[in-house]
Order: sequence, then C-alpha cells, then structure tokens
Amino acid sequence: MNAAHLTTNHKVAYELLEVRTGEYGLKPLYRSGKAPLATVDAVRREAHEVLTSAFGEDGSHKRKNVTALRAATLSSWEEDGTSARNLQTFLDTVVRTAGARSV
Repeated sequence: MNAAHLTTNHKVAYELLEVRTGEYGLKPLYRSGKAPLATVDAVRREAHEVLTSAFGEDGSHKRKNVTALRAATLSSWEEDGTSARNLQTFLDTVVRTAGARSV
C-alpha cells in the first residue's frame, strides 16, 4: 500500500512489480490488472526502466516532489502545525480519560 501511495498519490517513488512475492504478490494488481512475470529477465528489464527514469527527467520531478513533501511534513510538526496540534489533542484526551478513571 505504501508503494502505491507514494507512487500514485505523491509521485515520489517507483513501485516495483517484478520483485513481488508471496501469496498475493504474484496476483495481478487491482488498480492496473498487471501481474508480475516472475522471471529474471522481467526483473532486469524493470530495474533498467526504473533506473533510466530515476536518472532522467522523471527522477528530477520525483526529487522535487520529495523535497516539497518533506517540507510539508516538517511544517506539520512545528509548534502550531497540524500534526503537533492533533498529537496534543490526543494526549489531552488520554490524560483526561485516565484522570476520570482514577477518580
């Protein structure tokens, strides 16, 4: 799920299909219908495609997207950022709940 999210939604990664394993790894992907061929040649071809893309214009775009995602993530943890506020709300709720139970 993380690979799909980072690849599709954030456009900061490459999802590798040919190296999937396990019971569900060799089945077709739900969103694309593609299934791995599970051959050494297929892995080699996918690795070549990813590396070519990563060192080209597509990789440059992904690196810019990572920089923007990193900045957004860091700012969410600043004093008044969304993550910091949500964590504080959660902790306040835990403390209140724990206090109410001890009475």
